[in-house]
Amino acid sequence: MYEYRGVLTHNKQEIFIKGPFKNGANNIGEFLTLIYGITLLKSKNKEDIPIYSDSRIAMSWVKKKLVEQISLLIILIKTY
Repeated sequence: MYEYRGVLTHNKQEIFIKGPFKNGANNIGEFLTLIYGITLLKSKNKEDIPIYSDSRIAMSWVKKKLVEQISLLIILIKTY
């Protein structure tokens, strides 16, 4: 099982939490956290807020524009 969440670093406030999900890989969870955070900040016109992650794999997926495939991942996750 895994869950993912976004936390403001200056005050430790959780701004979102998703899960727990029964099935899934840690890298997928970290990738989804980045995508959800990016999407949330864009929707609130707060793109100047930095996003931090220690997942090199998830960050590389975002940089490689795998974001375009996020809808498929969301569909897969919802089926679990």
